[in-house]
This record gives sequence, C-alpha cells and structure tokens, in this order.
Amino acid sequence: MKISFRILLFYSLIAFIAIFSSCEDDRLYQSFYPEENLTITSYLESQQEHYSYYLKLLEETDLSGSLSAYNAYGNKFTLFLPSNTAFEEYFSENNDHSSIDELISDKEFMHELTKYHIVVRGIETNDFPFGSLSDTTVTGDYLTISIDTALSKMKVNGEAYIIDPNIELINGYIHVIDKVLTPVNYSIYEWLLKQTEFSIFREALELTALSDTLMSDGRFTLLVEKNNEYYNDGINNIEDLKLRYSPGNSDYTSSTNDLYQYVAYHIVSGIYYLDDFEGKSSNYNTYASYPVRIDGNSLEIKINEGVEVFDSIFSSEDTTYIEYIGINYESSNHQAENGSIHLINNLMELFLPARTTEVLQFYNEALINDIKNIAGETEFTQLANFEFIKWTGTDVLTYRKSDNDISGARNDDYINLDGDFTFSYTIPKILPGKYNFYVNTHALSDLNATISIFLDGKPIGGNLDLTTGGRPSNNYYNFLIGTVEFEEYSTHLIEISTLIPGRFRCDRFEFKPIN
Repeated sequence: MKISFRILLFYSLIAFIAIFSSCEDDRLYQSFYPEENLTITSYLESQQEHYSYYLKLLEETDLSGSLSAYNAYGNKFTLFLPSNTAFEEYFSENNDHSSIDELISDKEFMHELTKYHIVVRGIETNDFPFGSLSDTTVTGDYLTISIDTALSKMKVNGEAYIIDPNIELINGYIHVIDKVLTPVNYSIYEWLLKQTEFSIFREALELTALSDTLMSDGRFTLLVEKNNEYYNDGINNIEDLKLRYSPGNSDYTSSTNDLYQYVAYHIVSGIYYLDDFEGKSSNYNTYASYPVRIDGNSLEIKINEGVEVFDSIFSSEDTTYIEYIGINYESSNHQAENGSIHLINNLMELFLPARTTEVLQFYNEALINDIKNIAGETEFTQLANFEFIKWTGTDVLTYRKSDNDISGARNDDYINLDGDFTFSYTIPKILPGKYNFYVNTHALSDLNATISIFLDGKPIGGNLDLTTGGRPSNNYYNFLIGTVEFEEYSTHLIEISTLIPGRFRCDRFEFKPIN
C-alpha cells in the first residue's frame, strides 16, 4: 500500500512515543513483544481491569468465540478497542445509554456498536493509509485514519485517538483507542448541519437545493471552506456570497446560475479519501460544468495549481508563491454515509483545467467501488442494481480483485463476462477535445471472444480478436481502438458486443489527449 513521506515520518514518531512514553490512566502500555499464546478474547480476559466493558459486549453478542479463533475469511482480525475509561466517557455524554446495562438492553444497537470496532483483516499501524482502511468492519463499514500532528497521534474516524497501537496476538492486532466509535449514520449535509463553522457554504447548499444531493444515496466527496476563508475574502454572510456570484439572478436552483455552479464545483463524483489523491494527478468530475484538478504527486496535495496566487512566503534570498488551493490534513477525511469531507484553505473558484488521460475502471459504479480494495471474486446477477453498467446474453458479470500482481491490469482487478453477450458502460464526463481511445483487456487466450466496440452508438475501430494480440509477458494489453473527438463536457456510452462468443476480461478504458 502506498505510504507518503509525511506518513512515514509520522510512523517514526509513533514508534518513538510507543517505546518511551507513558499514557493516560498512569499505565505504561506494553506492546513491545507479541502475546504469543493469547487470542484477542483471551487477552481481554487477562486485562479486565482496563477492558471489561468491551469484553462484556463481546460475550453478550456471541462474538467472543469469533475473536478466540482465526478469521475464516481473511488474514486475522483488527480490534479498535475502547478502554473502560472511554466507555465511562461515552456513558456520561450519551442520552440513550448511561450505563453498560442500558447499552446491553438496546440489543440491535449493541450488536452494531460491537461489530463496528472489528475489522476483518489484521492490520498494523505501518499499513494504515491516510484515509479509509481497505477492509471493512464486521458491519460492512469503512473506518478512516487521520493524524493529529500537534500530538503526533493517529485518529480513527476523526474522533478516537490510538493510545496503544499494535498489540500483536495470535489471531490479530489490537489498537487501544480513547473513545467509543459511533457508527456513521448521517449524510454529508447532516454532518454540515452539526458544524457551525461551515454555515455560509451550508446556506449556499440549501439555496441551490444541492443540499438534497448531499442527503441522497449517491457517492460524493465534498471539498469545503470554513467561514473564516470567506471572511478573509470579504464575504461575511450568504448575502455577500449571492452578490459575489449571482447579482441580479435569484434562480439559484438552475444549473446555469453562477452561484449554483460555484457550489456544485465543490461536490466531486465518487468517494475519495486523501490517500486516494496521492501519487497521481488527475481531473475529478464535479456536479458543475467543469472538473476540478487535483495533483497528489508532491508532498502536498494541490488543487487547481497555477490558477491564482493565494499567498507569498518571503525569505532573504527568494520569494515563494503559493499558487494552489491546499487541504487541511488534520481536518479532512471526515466520513459520512454517502461520502467523505475534506477542508480546503482558500475559496475554490470554477476553473476549466487542461485535459488529462482519463482512466476508467468502473469505480463510478457503487457496487464495484465498494469492493475495489477487497481481494476476492464477486458474481453479480441482478442487473437492476447497477446504474452505469448493463449487459445481456449472459446471466453473470464477475468482478475479481487479486491480492497478487496481475500483469498489465491496474489495481490488479477486472470485470469478466463469458458467452455471447452485449455489454455497455456509461463513463463519467470527459472534457471536450481529441483523444486516443484504448481498451485494456485480457488477450492471447483461445478462451477469449472476438468483439466489436461502439462509442455513443457508432462503431469505432475494427473487430478485436482477443485470442491474439498483446505480448506473451503481458496477458493484459492496452489496445488502441481509434481516435475520437468530443465537443462538450459530458458522459459517453461504450458498448461491447461479441462477434465470436467467448470470454471478455476488461481491466479499464482509457482516453489519452491528442494535442
């Protein structure tokens, strides 16, 4: 898993703190050596002075047996373990459960809360991303990891500090946390309602009715400024914002309205955590007329670099100009049921970026996106559950993610259809211009099909015989299908049909700009 320099630096600090520091409750957390003969459950039983509350929940939910054994579906378990002190704090602040007995009596919530702390794979902190963990909890949810640099500590879901990491046991790892994790059951808009420092942007969402979008079941990433960023730009309230972007036009819910476009530009299609941006430079589709440009190739993630000078840093020898919108790392990776929220440090104006290579791997489809980091094979038979992918002629579409390298396949995954079929995929919006169109698919196998390809209803390229082509050392090959020219920023439809029945294993489609 990709780890940036800033994360590696932090891990070094954690290692130092774990060895030489003591922590709360006047207890020196001893996690230097594996507990070679203990399972997770037996470790809790041996440490009831500190963890009896969570052990009680495990026993009441019949999960203590599961954490006494190996994970049948993967590599060990990870338990984010609230201490008894964390539970006491939870009970003192919670209106519904003021004691362990009240929590136990709420059977449905007790089961959800207990399972929410267990991840179905063993993960040490040096494998943590700066974003969402790649494996889900037992409830099927993702937990997020962030960093408080002032305290040199990791946080889970932005609320619980890891105070004793990497307690290694025979069936997994325990990371002790100082707060009880509460399952996320609110939308992005509902998260904003709880945060008074975002009131100007929240009122703009309501004015444009885009608040309804951020309450829906879609998949979104919100890039958002605090009120202070507006104040610094002379905007003190929603009335000032209306005057800035839409003077004389009060039809704020129209997609042609400039205020609507400004707000929609902050809503990115799909769920992205900060580690998803690292190591790549790309345009990301928004709900406005233009995508936003995000560059994660340097130590700092940069938004719309080169568009505007936001700040200057003077030294005795040189002047450095800040020509990009930055991200507040410590106040990002917030999680909601329908997406993620990241704080940005300047007003983000609508901007038409340069074209980039568009790599399309079916991740705008929620069912695929939710399992793209989970090794395994999933068969789909219910066409109605898909929004962008359709197929006929075969009963099953299979998605496979490997935990080993698949030569030529990005992210080591692909979709598979077999037989005499038709397949279509509605791709995300692409900027106007001329592109070379590629299909990356499995080749060099007698089991493969011969296919024809259509783009927006028109045939493109000749017939593609997938029993040939490619290279012997590369089972997946990027076939150049043809050159296309798009006249507007919009979605497009790719269709595949078999001329000779067989197997079609598709890794991705690519559109590379031609200057």
